[in-house]
Amino acid sequence: MLDNRVTRNQFGQTNARDTEFFSDLPVQDFTKLHEYFDDFDYYTGPVTATTTNGYVLSGTGATAAFVGLDGGAVNIIGATTGFIATWQRGTGTFQLANGFRTWFRALLAIDTLSNSEQILAGLYNITTTPFTAGQITDGIWFSTATGTGEISINAAQNGTVTTVDTGQTLVAAAQADLKWAWTAGVYPSDPAANGRILWEITGAGVSANARGSFAAPASFPKAATLVTPSVGIKATAATPTLTLDLLFAAKERVNVNATPAF
Repeated sequence: MLDNRVTRNQFGQTNARDTEFFSDLPVQDFTKLHEYFDDFDYYTGPVTATTTNGYVLSGTGATAAFVGLDGGAVNIIGATTGFIATWQRGTGTFQLANGFRTWFRALLAIDTLSNSEQILAGLYNITTTPFTAGQITDGIWFSTATGTGEISINAAQNGTVTTVDTGQTLVAAAQADLKWAWTAGVYPSDPAANGRILWEITGAGVSANARGSFAAPASFPKAATLVTPSVGIKATAATPTLTLDLLFAAKERVNVNATPAF
């Protein structure tokens, strides 16, 4: 918009076009995205199964504890009786919509696989019982199988779930880096108007680094459903612990192919 195009990497850079309002902003224009970012260098959420500061911790007897680890982390712990703990934002703030690319990332670890532990991590509808069949109706999320730790990536629309096996498993007591992205039909190479879901799993917490993609389900997504950053852990015995180091989600505010106003 102004006359000083910022392209000097030594002093600044921008992702704005010359004609955009923030073209002289010497940093990236992060307002282009709706972002949720929690690196857990501090924690203001619930420590027992309650709602605190907009976060909901569910599961009878579940607890959460801020722990001193490099990078910051929160331990989400299932009780010895219920063996379940789920944690999510209490209000849906993301709406998956065609034409608006969306991204997700989680850094997490589970303490053991010996108690048939399994995890959930992604953007899905608000529910305090996500491990109950049929309760996750909309969204995109990672899940693991009971006992084996086999990692899958899931996409749901109005209760219809598509599940893709990544072919890899979680490794206990090590950090896994789980990422997905939805192209939202903005690319000519997308197989359908609703795009593709890309995924990548890396780190010591997975049996092998892997990535892949699959076509989003038919009629994906359900436009009226709000989803929220969510994680959960379940086991069949003992006290399952999920160590959460990073939770990130982002969605475009404007379709990348839209004609600019100026």
